[in-house]
Amino acid sequence: MGLGAPLVLLVATAWHVQGVPVIEPRGPELVVEPGTAVTLRCVGNGSVEWEGPISPHWNLDPDSPSSILSTNNATFLNTGTYRCTEPGSPLGGSATIHIYVKDPVRPWKVLTQEVTVLEGQDALLPCLLTDPALEAGVSLMRVRGRPVLRQTNYSFSPWYGFTIHKAQFTETQGYQCSARVGGRMVTSMGIWLKVQKVIPGPPTLTLKPAELVRIQGEAANIECSASNVDVNFDVFLQHEDTKLTIPQQSDFQGNQYQKVLTLELDHVGFQDAGNYTCVATNVRGISSTSMIFRVVGIPPPSPCLA
Repeated sequence: MGLGAPLVLLVATAWHVQGVPVIEPRGPELVVEPGTAVTLRCVGNGSVEWEGPISPHWNLDPDSPSSILSTNNATFLNTGTYRCTEPGSPLGGSATIHIYVKDPVRPWKVLTQEVTVLEGQDALLPCLLTDPALEAGVSLMRVRGRPVLRQTNYSFSPWYGFTIHKAQFTETQGYQCSARVGGRMVTSMGIWLKVQKVIPGPPTLTLKPAELVRIQGEAANIECSASNVDVNFDVFLQHEDTKLTIPQQSDFQGNQYQKVLTLELDHVGFQDAGNYTCVATNVRGISSTSMIFRVVGIPPPSPCLA
């Protein structure tokens, strides 16, 4: 028994020497009523700092601006996760606490009203629950009370909000977080989710025909078409070094946006001959393809045989 107490003290001391900061009061969660005075103190072996931008709804202690956060009147806006780090620690330790300010009138704190992800990524809709006791009655809906799409797969964390897993382009929608409070559903402000198509490369091009020969005065058509997974791309047709002005037709087929330019020549002349290039651009780069158009003169009439 004589060795027991010193051993416990030794373990506790070693843990503190490692330089892992500690937040007081101890977490991982703290639930308070609106109007409560709250002080968060971060303690470490060296200098410590709060990670990320500090909300204006907290005050920094003038004597210890990097270690103490306080408010004399907590509101739902103080709800959130706070992390303290010890930059000088070789272990890079950190401590975290999550604060709930349970406001029955405002069960949600929305961090942003617009979220953008690439298709296939998880999309976090950051509506933070202000009262953990409401977690059993939360749900996700689209704006104006519409249910989410059948294929939408999502989960919920009271610390962070709803996550739509492997978001699809069709899930580009406005969403609201809903919680049952005292028998009625209370929704958050709307969050617009934009799911962008993954652009694999420059647009795909087709230039028809591959080559063309016409007699002077005949009609001819040259079609330049481009397809892309996203609508944000440009296409143009140029003759030699001249960019042509041609009406554009647009369509959506096979999960691809298509833009088509058709040059219609009713009576070709020698000035129409030469190199034609179809060019398309998007955020990933430029693609182009060319063809040669030849115009030949009208053959002379055959002499009559005697």
